Amino acid sequence: MSQTTLETLDRTKLIGGSDISAIMGLNPWKSALQLWLEKTGKVPPPDLSNVERVEIGIELEEFVSRKFERKTGLKLRRDNRTLRHPIYDYMAGHIDRMVLDGESIFEAKTTSAWMEKEWEAEEIPQAYILQLMWYMGLAKRDRGFIAVLIGGQKFVWKEIRFDEELFQKMVESARVFWENFVLLD
Repeated sequence: MSQTTLETLDRTKLIGGSDISAIMGLNPWKSALQLWLEKTGKVPPPDLSNVERVEIGIELEEFVSRKFERKTGLKLRRDNRTLRHPIYDYMAGHIDRMVLDGESIFEAKTTSAWMEKEWEAEEIPQAYILQLMWYMGLAKRDRGFIAVLIGGQKFVWKEIRFDEELFQKMVESARVFWENFVLLD
């Protein structure tokens, strides 16, 4: 598994964790067609550099991570590597944190109070399940944790176990999308 830093990557040249749910048809914000348009350069990807909710989410990542540590007793370490699939170099992932248990990764999220229902009981938004599964597969980890700050007032965390069959379906869907549609335009 080769590793580079996120800053050196051109996201139009790879499939990342936030792309996989669009490819699988489970992203409420982006379709596979929109993703294809961006990856082939037909439309520019959205510029999120000055979007306030994105800026705030990035700033709150540290808070969500520390809150998770306090609630669970697990220790986290920032991880700035970009992980790549051992066969398909265009499949990549950039995780938020490694859990210092040797088997888990961690993702921090923030969302508005309007999305609280999507996190009730055992619920996790499907796009985030796929993102975390993608990262677990690339990082070769058996377990993932996701924590979310909802509306700035409610903290929730969940655990997901790695599903090899689902990961292989994701890899095959990503391969078909990339090789049959992006590369062949």
